[in-house]
Amino acid sequence: MPQLSIHGASINYRLVGNGEPLVMIAGLGSDHLAWGLQVNAFRRDYRCLTFDNRGSGRSGSGDGEFSIPLFAEDTAALMDELGIGSAHILGTSMGGAIALELALRHPDRVRSLSLNASWPKTDRYLKEILEVLIDIAGGATPDPATLRRLIYLYSFTPSYFDERDAEYETMLRAALEQPFDAQAFVKQARACLNHDVND
Repeated sequence: MPQLSIHGASINYRLVGNGEPLVMIAGLGSDHLAWGLQVNAFRRDYRCLTFDNRGSGRSGSGDGEFSIPLFAEDTAALMDELGIGSAHILGTSMGGAIALELALRHPDRVRSLSLNASWPKTDRYLKEILEVLIDIAGGATPDPATLRRLIYLYSFTPSYFDERDAEYETMLRAALEQPFDAQAFVKQARACLNHDVND
C-alpha cells in the first residue's frame, strides 16, 4: 500500500472505488483492514479512503504524544495530499472522536458525518476500559495477539460473533498479521482519555 509523510509520520493508506469521496477513520488500535466489509459494500458508489492512524498498522508514529486533534489534522492533511477537498466522513470508536474533531475544526471538509460507537467526552466507564487496556499494553511483556483479540471482541456484537464466526475469524487473522506497536497503542489510548469536545 502507498504511504505519505503527514506531520512527521508515514501514513499508510488505501484509496479504492468510484464516486463521491468517503473517508473512513478506524478506531483504537485498528487499521484500514477493520473497514474491509464496509469498503466492499461502499466502493461501488464511493471513492473510499481508508488508512492506518499514526501508530497503527503500517503507519509510523512520528515524534511526541498523540491527541485526537493531531489525528484530525493528520486526516485533513492526508485528504489534502490526495486532492480530496471535502468528503463524507465515517468514524468508529476513536475514529468517531477523530471524525467529530475534524468536523469541528474543518466543517467545510465534511459533506456528511457518521459516528459509530463514539463519544464527545470520555466518561468514567470508558476511562476505566482505556486504563485497563493501557495497563495490558504498557506492561513489561505486552501480548499483542491477546490485546488485538480483546479489541475485536468489544468491536463486534455478540450476535455477529455467533452468527458470522468464520467471517470474524478471517478478519481477526488478517489483523493479527499486521504490525502492532504496544507503545503507540498506549499513546492512542491516552489520546482517547483526554478527548473532550462536549462544549
